[in-house]
Amino acid sequence: MASSPRRRALLALIAVTALSLALTSCSSATSSQPATRAATSSTTTTAPLTGFAAQSASAILAAGCGATQPLASVAVASTFSKPSLVGGVRSMSWSMSTAADAGTLHYGKKTIVQAVVIPFTTYLKAPASWWATTSAAGAAATLAGRWISIGQTSAYAAIAQPLLSFSNLSATLANCLPTGQTVTKGRLGSVGATQTIDVSVQAGFTTQVFSVPTRSIPYIVKSVMLSAQVGQETSLLSGFDAQHAIATPAPATSIETALAG
Repeated sequence: MASSPRRRALLALIAVTALSLALTSCSSATSSQPATRAATSSTTTTAPLTGFAAQSASAILAAGCGATQPLASVAVASTFSKPSLVGGVRSMSWSMSTAADAGTLHYGKKTIVQAVVIPFTTYLKAPASWWATTSAAGAAATLAGRWISIGQTSAYAAIAQPLLSFSNLSATLANCLPTGQTVTKGRLGSVGATQTIDVSVQAGFTTQVFSVPTRSIPYIVKSVMLSAQVGQETSLLSGFDAQHAIATPAPATSIETALAG
């Protein structure tokens, strides 16, 4: 028996509604897929350390110290974040060697002091503004702009004393071989294009962080010294065993002779 017009209309309406629901469900499922993929792709995981970086903090530090400390020469460039707490020094560039050390220290924005340190004698060349801050302030104009030597036993030895720690590799690597101190391994990082692993040494109120290459000779390439007393000193080490021999400045006048003259 043929369907009535009203029945045919009702069946058509049911078919259209079913089709619409099916299309809506399909569209919803399709649109949810990119969101799922995006959530998955944004998830990051930390890969486990391998090779040299997988060693203990103490082993990494020992390797870095063992490779760096015996060097015949190394270039060190340092910056200070709180110069007022470290004798006014803002930055330094130094060549350290077993024969002699030479460097330039920047005080404030304009004052520059050059120094050469050899065993038992320090040579200084500085402007009058720097000499005026020392125990030889009364002769600042006389000492300015010339090489002045100060012997270890000189009555003015204290003037050179602060420079000894700046020029000394052992001082730069002060906490290199800690005894009874806390040593902690940090994360992978980089110094320039060199991948490094950080090792932190807690020594009293001072923290020193060493950055050691993971894929080459483990020379210490960066040191960050943090202290409430002296602020932050960041040093970059380079030119391992590749520095030129440092000559003793000539002519040079001993501070006693210069003051007597």
